[in-house]
Amino acid sequence: MTKKIRILGIAPYKGLVTLMKQCALQYPEIELNAMAGNMEQGLAVARRYSEQYDIIVSRANTANMISQAVHIPVIDIGIGYYDVLRCIKMAQNTGTKFALLGFQSLTTIAKNLCDLLQIKLDIFSFSPESWKDSDRLLDNMKEQGYKTVICDMIPYDHAKLIGITPIILTSSAESVRLAIEGAIRTWHQNQRLLSSNAMLQTLIHSSSNRHLILDLNGNCLYSTLDAGKEDAFIDCLKKKSPNPKTSLAVPFSLPWKTSSIPSAPASPRRERSPTSFSVSCHPRSRSAIPNTASPLWTKKGQKKTFLKAFTATQSSHAASSLPPKNSPPPTHRS
Repeated sequence: MTKKIRILGIAPYKGLVTLMKQCALQYPEIELNAMAGNMEQGLAVARRYSEQYDIIVSRANTANMISQAVHIPVIDIGIGYYDVLRCIKMAQNTGTKFALLGFQSLTTIAKNLCDLLQIKLDIFSFSPESWKDSDRLLDNMKEQGYKTVICDMIPYDHAKLIGITPIILTSSAESVRLAIEGAIRTWHQNQRLLSSNAMLQTLIHSSSNRHLILDLNGNCLYSTLDAGKEDAFIDCLKKKSPNPKTSLAVPFSLPWKTSSIPSAPASPRRERSPTSFSVSCHPRSRSAIPNTASPLWTKKGQKKTFLKAFTATQSSHAASSLPPKNSPPPTHRS
């Protein structure tokens, strides 16, 4: 049985919950559960249930807030030009003075649409950081004689409270279907990445080398070392390089053997983020690692001295693999 894609729908208004469930019936490969929650409420729902789902589908700034707080993909239903145009036509049919109030993402679409169709529309916007100012903007609109406002759920309750008729900017079924199809595509792409990641994990763990990846602050991002050795190694690196942000290549040696197969040292590289260290500390290969106490290892000549040591090591390996000078030449069959 094929595994279904688990999708959590978080809608800013209840009507979108119903629409999500209806559209999900057209896609047998998904299992969608929709809940209502706007802004902070939707964020709380996402934090509570995100571990049980593969992808989250939400709308506008609620989707933006959720994407910054969870570790699974978040698909924005978005607001289409047709959605805005439909609400404008509904407001025109009321025969009252009306305006549009919303986030800048909404008002930008409305301005472009009005410029294209030559529609006269008063537009008021507020930023996600100052969304609580929508109440003040509605009070000013009331004083200016506006009777109807096109908005989302944030100004909705206060508009009704002061006597302005709100028209909720709803998402169409087409917008919801596009979001669900985008979620399905994203899931398949992630599955391919997860498969590749699992293969790389297997290769890394089956390798005789040990690997440690740190960020620029010296925090461990990935490690194949044992827990105790990992901490000791990080402490060793911090002593060698007190400021990892400016010194990315650090020569080191460990008191234990982490590899049974020697490997050639890597050339120091600069301006890499995150900082990565591949550990191979077989006793025979330690001689190829430059010693910071050596007078030849200077800041000006780090790269040159290291390349000389590396070239000498490689030359010795190559010389050992060559046949003796007096040995007969190889014979070839014709």
